[in-house]
Amino acid sequence: MKKTKLVLLICLLFAIIFVTGCGASSDKSPSELLVGVWHYVELGYDASSESFTETITDATYTFTADFQYFYDGDGKNSGTYIVDGDKLTLITKKGNTFEQDILSIIELTPDKLVVRSEKGPESLLRKTQ
Repeated sequence: MKKTKLVLLICLLFAIIFVTGCGASSDKSPSELLVGVWHYVELGYDASSESFTETITDATYTFTADFQYFYDGDGKNSGTYIVDGDKLTLITKKGNTFEQDILSIIELTPDKLVVRSEKGPESLLRKTQ
């Protein structure tokens, strides 16, 4: 009887592990999370309420599923992108040469992207589509 209970307990544990493992595969990869239109956000501080405010700007990055990006802000730019771990590399053709901007992904959720440039501070973007 004890042996039967032990076998049932082991089978139950394997079933729980299997079901839990299958559910985790539905999570989106960073490349999938990036697809869409992202707006730069300007952060401000409201001294009267002692809180931070977010103002969505007109500057946007659009990332496509086929690894193309389009920037529309203080100029226009486009190219391809690569996601490798916590690095987002933007590759832009300038004449006969290619330029790379490597950004560190600090935070990426379905509607929030925080990146840090090698040359500057962190930037906050919010997904709108």
